[in-house]
Amino acid sequence: MSAEPAASDYSLRIVWSLARWIEDKKGSEALADAAALAGVRPDDFDGSTRWVSHLQLERFLAAGRELAGDEESFRSALAHRFEEGYGAFRYMVLAVSQERMGHLAIAMAGKVLTKVSRFEILQSTPRNFVFRYTSTRPESRLVCLTRVMGWVMSPTLRGLPRAEVVEHACIGKGDAFCEYHVRWFEERRLVPILIGCGLGVAAGIALAWLGLGRVAGLGLPLLGAALGYVRELRRVARHNVEEATGIGTALRTLGESESETRSEIVALQQRQYEWSTRLEHEANERNATLERIVAGLDGLQQTRVSSIRGFSHDLRNPLFVVRANTDLLRAKLTEGEDAEILADMDTASRQIESMLGKLMEVATAETALVKLAPKPVVIAPLAAVLQRRLKALVHGRGIDIQVSLEADAPDTIVIDPLVFDRVVDNLLTNAAKYTDRGTIRLAIRGANRAALDAPGSLTLALSDTGRGIPASQIDRIFRPRPAGEHTGPDSYGIGLSSAVRLLGQIGGALEVTSQPGVGSTFSAHFPPVPPDQRRSAADEGLESVISRVVKVRKAS
Repeated sequence: MSAEPAASDYSLRIVWSLARWIEDKKGSEALADAAALAGVRPDDFDGSTRWVSHLQLERFLAAGRELAGDEESFRSALAHRFEEGYGAFRYMVLAVSQERMGHLAIAMAGKVLTKVSRFEILQSTPRNFVFRYTSTRPESRLVCLTRVMGWVMSPTLRGLPRAEVVEHACIGKGDAFCEYHVRWFEERRLVPILIGCGLGVAAGIALAWLGLGRVAGLGLPLLGAALGYVRELRRVARHNVEEATGIGTALRTLGESESETRSEIVALQQRQYEWSTRLEHEANERNATLERIVAGLDGLQQTRVSSIRGFSHDLRNPLFVVRANTDLLRAKLTEGEDAEILADMDTASRQIESMLGKLMEVATAETALVKLAPKPVVIAPLAAVLQRRLKALVHGRGIDIQVSLEADAPDTIVIDPLVFDRVVDNLLTNAAKYTDRGTIRLAIRGANRAALDAPGSLTLALSDTGRGIPASQIDRIFRPRPAGEHTGPDSYGIGLSSAVRLLGQIGGALEVTSQPGVGSTFSAHFPPVPPDQRRSAADEGLESVISRVVKVRKAS
């Protein structure tokens, strides 16, 4: 089934539990079939914010209802692995009351679950919560049931019994709005005390019947009640310790994730700074070269003043000499003065060639080559390093990151670490920027001979489930946009053109496969050692680099 047009009515977070129930109870193929009916993919139900249209949501719910068989089973499916779906958030709700949690749920629902609905709180007490729900979409009874079960299960996040939900009105039954009365319950805490008291009474009656004393018979119920109370206190204390441990673990995990993300962002900024510093240093060297050339031109102009008068002191002087002496040669070739004029013309021509060659070298060096400082780079630690970088780039967006180090990956390669990081950072940032949901996978492996015919080469294959690139646009993504052109969100030019140039300088290659609506794969190939720099043409144009380095593969 073809995908539905882009819409943002509801988030698939609403049916996370149902998707897990289908996968766990009916199998992954059943989930794939249900997802296809809705025009989405199975990995869209990963808990990230994937917005779909009203029609897509209804189709998936209808598929789930058919698989469940009856309404009671469907309700159970909507409650499947409910607490797990909230992740660390379920520990956060323990910090607020159940009433306050209801207010927070109402406030958040309009931002993270639906964009076509409105909630209105009619009554709020510590044990009762009444609210009204309206929607701009003609919701079915199945959509209403997802909402009902969400409120039924919400107290379980706090370790409390399920809530009682009474529906006073339902859009799915033809009403103009839905109205719910939610009632919460506390667990009964007197049961252990009553059991202890009852056992004490029974023991007291038995002792009195045996004639062992009335005092003991009267004291035993009190003793039993006290023991029951102590047992309940121990249970509560144990429960509190478990909850505190869970909260501490969740907060520690969140803190570590946040700290790791900040560290990776700082490291990225440091790499950007080092790269800018290197470019600035090389720019200073180029400026010094230009100054030397200008000084040489000034000296040349001074030596020419005595013999060539009336010409301006700029780079065009030798060219004017050639033109003037050519005319003179033609006029006086038969008069015997051709030898001196011809020598003067030859000198000027050589000066033009030399100066223009130097200027061309300086001008093209700015965008073509950088001075390399190759060092051995160990490959084994790259999996953990690049996984941290990717996680930092997609932090808080619910995108799954998978990094693997394959058996055929080389042990080391010799490469300039800063150039390697520059290429990798551009590719990782590009994937993170244009992937809104799903997965980013990075495989670290050896290069196949078709891509780079050099034993011991390294390949970084980066695949994403992003928006993909149309075939008509894929040739443009490696070229910077012209100055003043509106790039918009789909501009890839600057980062990829930089990566392509650097790969061209170090003898690498880049393979690209992309399909709109499915995703892209960029495979960067790095040789085991950098090429001889004397074989690299400093004046090679970008188009030549792209044709040599980039290979676009058709999506299978």
